[in-house]
Amino acid sequence: MAQQIDAVAARQGLDLSTFDPADTIERAAALVGGAVTGCLVVTGSYRLMHAAKRVGAVGLGCECARDSRKHLADAQAPVVPGLATLTRALLVTE
Repeated sequence: MAQQIDAVAARQGLDLSTFDPADTIERAAALVGGAVTGCLVVTGSYRLMHAAKRVGAVGLGCECARDSRKHLADAQAPVVPGLATLTRALLVTE
């Protein structure tokens, strides 16, 4: 999937004592040299979905973490049933 993904901003290097979910989104934008509004945030975290909305990024919920589909969809974003579904969708070529 390397052709579809420019960067992954995970928790490495973040100060978790002052962690705001928006930090990860801003870090991802910086890694690719783009605007936050050009980032797709794929997450199973309700908090990160709401942070994405707050900073203007596009959110995609993925049922693969702690929060349920109903909580992820509450952020008014689409939700996929898991990483396998998302991977298959990203690998589809025209």
